[in-house]
Amino acid sequence: MYGFIDRAGTLIIDTKYEDAEGFSQGLAPVKTSEGRGYINMSDEWVIHPRPEFNLAFSFSEDLAAVETDDGWGYIDGTGAWVIEPQDEVAWARASHFSEGLAGVKIINRWGYIDRTGAVVIEPRFIRVHEFSEGVAAVETEDGMGYINTSGDWMVEPVLVGTSTFSEGMAAVTDGNLWGYVDREANWVIKPQFIWAGRFSEGLAPFLSGDAFGYIDREGTVVISPIYENTEPFQDGLGRVMESHGEDSIKHGYIDTSGAWVWEPTS
Repeated sequence: MYGFIDRAGTLIIDTKYEDAEGFSQGLAPVKTSEGRGYINMSDEWVIHPRPEFNLAFSFSEDLAAVETDDGWGYIDGTGAWVIEPQDEVAWARASHFSEGLAGVKIINRWGYIDRTGAVVIEPRFIRVHEFSEGVAAVETEDGMGYINTSGDWMVEPVLVGTSTFSEGMAAVTDGNLWGYVDREANWVIKPQFIWAGRFSEGLAPFLSGDAFGYIDREGTVVISPIYENTEPFQDGLGRVMESHGEDSIKHGYIDTSGAWVWEPTS
């Protein structure tokens, strides 16, 4: 069962939900035996559970993607449909809005819609990421690259692996190791990591050997790679995972100095 904790690790909403995602714009999607709905941070229903919601995503730019038997659509903070569900022939999948656009899968290709549901970037991609800082990583048969909000190439699809731009940089791989490029695809941090994630609050997770740590914007290791896994920082906290014996992984939160804020628990 799922519940919610605060920054100190104190349980503030009991573990009573069958499924849950994090809070965004003051609301969190949760699942009960009656269906999926949205609660506020006081654990009050804002959008009561609806059995017709097969899947419900977090809110982004005041809209949330929801799947019903009729297909994918988008609701507002009251639960009203802003973009009515589109059947699988129209949209096989939908994602979060970011910078006014959301990726949707139409038959077997991804494109982007605007807030009215109109297709503004035709579905021609194998895979897409959300827009960030005016660009989005996309994949074609030729490789991965970056497009702008008009669908024009900013970086041609010649890359092997990409990630979302954040704080002016994106983690990409040369096919062997990961580093970071700017919007012109110039190397800012040369490829040197087994894997690298997006920057957030001046730090980015990276993989060295079989352990994860964090680097700064110069590529300097500031939190040593000692974790089973790491996630980008948010509000001064980074979620990390530690191994505690065979088949036992515990989760905790550290601050940007690497000090524990919430000690690992299962």
